[in-house]
Amino acid sequence: MGILRKIIYFLLLFLFLLFSAILAISMGAVQIPFLDVVKALCGLSDVVTKAIVVNIRAARVILAIGTGIALSTSGAVVQSIFQNPLAEPYILGISAGSVFGVMVSLLLFPNYPFSNQLLSFLFAIATILTVYRIAGVGGSIQPSTLILAGIAITALFSAVTSYLIYAYFSKNIANILFWTMGGFWQANLVYALAVVFVALACATGMMLFWRQLNAMALGDGFATSVGVDVGRTRFILIMVVSLCVSFAVSFTGIIGFVGLVVPHIARMIGGADHKNLLLFSGLLGAILLLWADTLARTIVYGEEIPVGIITAILGVPFFLYLLVRRRRLC
Repeated sequence: MGILRKIIYFLLLFLFLLFSAILAISMGAVQIPFLDVVKALCGLSDVVTKAIVVNIRAARVILAIGTGIALSTSGAVVQSIFQNPLAEPYILGISAGSVFGVMVSLLLFPNYPFSNQLLSFLFAIATILTVYRIAGVGGSIQPSTLILAGIAITALFSAVTSYLIYAYFSKNIANILFWTMGGFWQANLVYALAVVFVALACATGMMLFWRQLNAMALGDGFATSVGVDVGRTRFILIMVVSLCVSFAVSFTGIIGFVGLVVPHIARMIGGADHKNLLLFSGLLGAILLLWADTLARTIVYGEEIPVGIITAILGVPFFLYLLVRRRRLC
């Protein structure tokens, strides 16, 4: 695909994201016309409309966009550094470890600022390093063991998190359980902008390693032969992915399969070169989560479904398809 066509695709997707964001803001219990949303975002509407558009719905849309960028770019990176098309932050246990960290923070440090984000980050790192350690045999990573280790760690953290909710948060059990299934209903503008900032900063950091990622996607042996320090690069990118995912998850709960599905679609549009793959992954991830959230809050009148359920319905069939295709290739 020529570079001009990729630029056109990128611009079209970017314009679609902007259109989707304004349309999503206009939809809800109170329908707001498209042009009124634009006026409110420009500060040209009445106080009530501006409050609904900017403080409530725009904050939610921005949080969905930031989370989509964080999960999809992280998914593209872990698939390359582990050379496994089935890898993603949710399946590798990073999201479950992050949520467990938030639970520990709520239990031990409920009044400390940023303790949720700090413990979420620490447990995310501990989780991915544990999975990496289990999957590493003789200096190489076993793809099947990597997935099984991730699933096992996810199950362990989910079980312990459920116990903590049952034992210590029984008064708010419905709210906390709903949060662990993923959603954006607690969004506010400050947190949403913080998630977008961290997601974009981490995505930029990942893009600085696009040459190393291209080489590592072809195997550790090839990457080493062209001068890549595989161990150092992998460790740095694991740290960046852990920060990116844990920061978003600490505000939204677990939203799975975005990091699995989106990079594969991005490769079909922008190719396997990580310079383009990460750009298209971030853009497509933002669009996917934006519409998943819009669907979650509008599909049942007067009620809201956790976004994690919507992404699981989309992602599980895709995961099974990749699993079957991989089995046939083997």
